[in-house]
Amino acid sequence: MTTIVIADDEKVIRAGICKILSDSLGVTISIHEAKNGLEALELCRSVSPDILITDIRMPQMDGVELMR
Repeated sequence: MTTIVIADDEKVIRAGICKILSDSLGVTISIHEAKNGLEALELCRSVSPDILITDIRMPQMDGVELMR
């Protein structure tokens, strides 16, 4: 199973990315959502995702800092 974390402060964007991934990938995936960089960092530490999709501008911690 592929684990994905999606980090974006806009709920509509997160939902859209989830829908696209769910509909287009031919494998079983587990998607976790975060509304800011800190939440995404905690998720990454707990679930060890295979893929992280992040926005650059988010509150509390931006995507660039998250990637570091």
